[in-house]
Amino acid sequence: MFRLIVMVFSAMLVVLPCAVGMAAQDVSPEVRALIEEGWAYEKLIHIDLDNLDKAEAAFSKALSLAPESAETHWRMAEIVYKQGENRPYDKDTKDELFKKALDYATKSLELEPNNVGGLFWTGSINGKMAQLVGIFSALGKVKEARTNMLAVVEYHPDHRYANIAYAVLGAIYSSTPWPMKDMDKAVEYGETAVKNDPKLTMASVELAQVYIKLKEYDKARAELNRCLEVKEPTYIWDSVMKNWPKAKELLEEIKDK
Repeated sequence: MFRLIVMVFSAMLVVLPCAVGMAAQDVSPEVRALIEEGWAYEKLIHIDLDNLDKAEAAFSKALSLAPESAETHWRMAEIVYKQGENRPYDKDTKDELFKKALDYATKSLELEPNNVGGLFWTGSINGKMAQLVGIFSALGKVKEARTNMLAVVEYHPDHRYANIAYAVLGAIYSSTPWPMKDMDKAVEYGETAVKNDPKLTMASVELAQVYIKLKEYDKARAELNRCLEVKEPTYIWDSVMKNWPKAKELLEEIKDK
């Protein structure tokens, strides 16, 4: 069955040096402060989902002050996406939010084609939309997702999104049908993600699921147990809301295997 952890891509992008748009470092101190404020709220969504609204308000103000900034657009894409992903909305409302988020991410890439946030969030949002309609209806989007995530790790290997992109690539290669399916690549990318960031609990869960598909249950158990023992995860909100519950669920599923 098709599953992508929150991630895939939009269009086949020609990666060129940015000649238009405002680079992330070029925003004013006021805009940078608003971005940092929004990010601070975003890191607390596991405590109170209303922090999503506070983060969105800060990013929206940043966008109004810097409408030509690629970063302000992808920040809005991220937070609107997370509203749709984490709130208990009906399907139609979620669809509208994902479309709105995709518009922001697409605009980010128009302003700065090579920017990592635009690449990552355009892919993530399209991936979620593809997941909702099913793999056979959205295989083209999945292929675009693979292309964009590969672009993230190739052009931005030291960015924090690169490690998530490795984990997503592992999920793509293990979850899609032939001829895209490639379990060797799934293991390679999944293990790279965990090696690069052992505290990225999402990567541990994704790698464990690759091992499960290969019937390597001891490896899966070891990775899931290690995931649950991480004391200071890279993204505590994702660990609390998604990754640790999923790890426990998977351990229960394979306990007799």
